[in-house]
Amino acid sequence: LYRPGETVRFKGWVRSVEGTERGLLRPATREGDSIRYRILDTRDAELAAAVRRAGALGGFDGAFPVPAGADLGQARILSS
Repeated sequence: LYRPGETVRFKGWVRSVEGTERGLLRPATREGDSIRYRILDTRDAELAAAVRRAGALGGFDGAFPVPAGADLGQARILSS
């Protein structure tokens, strides 16, 4: 749980699912590709947004401070 003023740190990996019976996961990016992400609260208010470079395995990380007055509860990270 985070409170306004605290810093949230996160890591993620961008994957695609191969449309077979086995549903294999594969990196959806290459090292150095741009990954754009937005963080939305439960009411779809944007808490943060940024662009990061993908690592060798399609991973990225980031951090953002929870703004004052942010809706407390779940949030989600959307990448593109």
